[in-house]
Amino acid sequence: SGINDWTANVDLEFLPNDKHDIRLGGGYIFHTFKPEAHGSTELETLQGDTLSNRRSDYFSENIVGHETSLYAEDEITLSEKWKTNLGVHFSTFSTEGKTYWSLQPRISLGYEVNRKLSFKTSYSEMSQYIHLLESSNLRQPTDLWVPVTPKLPPMFSRQVTLGSFYDTRKGYNFSMEGFYKNMNKLLEYKDGSSWVTATIPWYEQVESGKGRVYGIEFFAQKNQGKLTGWVGYTLAWNDRKFPTINGGKRFPAKYDHRHNVKINTTYKLSEKIDFSAAWTFSSGNTYTLALEKYPAFLEESFDLYDNGWIEKYEGRNNFRIPPTHHLDLSMNYYRKKNAKGRQSIWNFTIFNVYNQVCPYYIYPRYDEEKQRNVVVQVSLLPVLPSFSYTYKF
Repeated sequence: SGINDWTANVDLEFLPNDKHDIRLGGGYIFHTFKPEAHGSTELETLQGDTLSNRRSDYFSENIVGHETSLYAEDEITLSEKWKTNLGVHFSTFSTEGKTYWSLQPRISLGYEVNRKLSFKTSYSEMSQYIHLLESSNLRQPTDLWVPVTPKLPPMFSRQVTLGSFYDTRKGYNFSMEGFYKNMNKLLEYKDGSSWVTATIPWYEQVESGKGRVYGIEFFAQKNQGKLTGWVGYTLAWNDRKFPTINGGKRFPAKYDHRHNVKINTTYKLSEKIDFSAAWTFSSGNTYTLALEKYPAFLEESFDLYDNGWIEKYEGRNNFRIPPTHHLDLSMNYYRKKNAKGRQSIWNFTIFNVYNQVCPYYIYPRYDEEKQRNVVVQVSLLPVLPSFSYTYKF
């Protein structure tokens, strides 16, 4: 799939007094979508001689979209302790003779208990005219970005957040924020469908449904001294619900990552040299895996190789890929700026220091040696050193 965009934007800021910070603007995007293009080759031979060699290609028609947007917001200081941000976003999307429009309000409210402790809550509504079409039973992590159509309306969501923030004023700050997001008009492949089906276009293989994402985020930061850095942890749930998929029951989304951890640190040895370390951990994606399969016999043949197999699935996204984690180390060497302000920087990095075998994709197969079905994990990017040179002028 492919997307080409031409974009124009204008943004303005107006400060009538010390209690108002007004921002407004607008934009236009000319989209050209190519949702899918694939093909197949059929080769027929007899005793080494080629009888036929046919190539069949499928290209969906390009879809053109016109997206316009206008926004306005005002950050208001109500008092020494209370602040609010009121905003609205208006957008339209036109494609194939159909025009959608959306009015999306946003509001946030902050309360400062003292110089160290504050609280904040927000509510927002959002529309999206481009759908992420996920395929949960593909062996490779291939997703499609597809536009709305006259029969497939845009996605719409509502999100609420509530958080607290604490700054020690001594180089340390902490935050905790909970969130809940409700989504409608999401797209998902129907059971038995996927983008590899060349005879049926993508928009006839999908179904519209809803989803939700909710969880809590923790964040801690040190921003003073030679050693600085931050730690972030997110605990979240992400699920979907469609009328005919998975028997109408909720199922985890492909990117339902229960745990996410990120740690970043930097040590400034001198004005010329600093060292950095970054460690990330994430629960694995979900995957639809057949737990049973049966031989499919046709009346005119009893050959398994001619008839293949029928697979039985207990539920959508019923299997979770192993988690991913890796450690990256880097060093920067800064040359002193010259009289004209020019500076050069050398960077040395080692990606995946302990050579963790992280899953890129998985696929099931029959292991002849073990005489049973197994799930095979394919991994990329082992330990990988690199360097770069930057020149600022």
